[in-house]
This record gives sequence, C-alpha cells and structure tokens, in this order.
Amino acid sequence: ANPIPPLTDRERIYVMVVSLFNRILFAYIIGRVGALMIQLDHNAQLVQQKMDQVQDYVAWRHLPRELATQVKRYYEHYYTQKPAFDEKSILSVLSPSLQCTLITSICNDTLGRLPIFQKVSPEFQALRWC
Repeated sequence: ANPIPPLTDRERIYVMVVSLFNRILFAYIIGRVGALMIQLDHNAQLVQQKMDQVQDYVAWRHLPRELATQVKRYYEHYYTQKPAFDEKSILSVLSPSLQCTLITSICNDTLGRLPIFQKVSPEFQALRWC
C-alpha cells in the first residue's frame, strides 16, 4: 500500500514534524538501551573481577577439584544475589557525618516510602539510621 503524499504546505509541515519526532524518539530509545548495556557490562566486569580473585585463591590454595567447584559455584550464586561492589568498604572511608547523611538518604529512599515512616520527623529519622 502506497502512502498518500502530503498535498498542502500544512500537511508537509505536519509530516516533517512527526518524522522529526519519530527520529528523536528512536535516537533516545537507542541511547537508553546503549546506556543500559554499558551499565550491565560494567556490573558483569566487576563480577568477573571478583570471580577471577576466587579462581586465583582456589589455585593458590591447591584445593581439590570438587571443593574448588563448590566454592566457585557458591560465589557465582553469591554475586548474582548481591552487588559486586563492597558497600561497607566504600562507606568506611567516608567521614562519620557523611556516612550518616548517605545512610539517611538511602534509608529514606527505601523505607521512607512506607506510610508508617512518612509521619516521622527528619530529626528522628537521622537518629534512627545513624
């Protein structure tokens, strides 16, 4: 089926605007998918680094093959359930006041959404988390 070509200037402008909008939307979607892929790849790299450390440890300790396989499987499962970065070591470097601010922000983001915690004063929330 052949599309009906625009005949008037108004129709041509409409077609150009819709076409431009479609191209911008397509570019945005492709960009977001690309950013997501980069993020997933970065997380995969972090997990792979951790697994390489486990592999090096197993080889260094000369563990029996069956035990080494169990250890590797455990860590594969562990890293799929937990982020690859170590939050405790990241927080431990921060000053106590910055730690408290960060922890309060994280907790307010998650627990603060619950109705029971929305009625609590900010001062009490800071005491609760720090």
